[in-house]
Amino acid sequence: MFIGHIPAGYLVSYSIIKLIKNPNLSAHNTNQLLFIGIIAAAFPDISLFYFYLIDNRQHLHHSYWTHIPFYWAIMSSLLLIG
Repeated sequence: MFIGHIPAGYLVSYSIIKLIKNPNLSAHNTNQLLFIGIIAAAFPDISLFYFYLIDNRQHLHHSYWTHIPFYWAIMSSLLLIG
């Protein structure tokens, strides 16, 4: 749920920002990157809307395409290429 994804997104984003150590990165840009990381981490749980509103709780939402890491790896690769 969001309780797990949001803190994980913050911790991973914060760690990556600190690892990069870009001196040109302002506090505003750092906050933007943290926000994007948190939103990106919480996005796989968008399937909860489908789970509760359409699927009538038939399948655990972790089996939906939004929870498949391979899907996100492909989407990230396409964004980096484009």
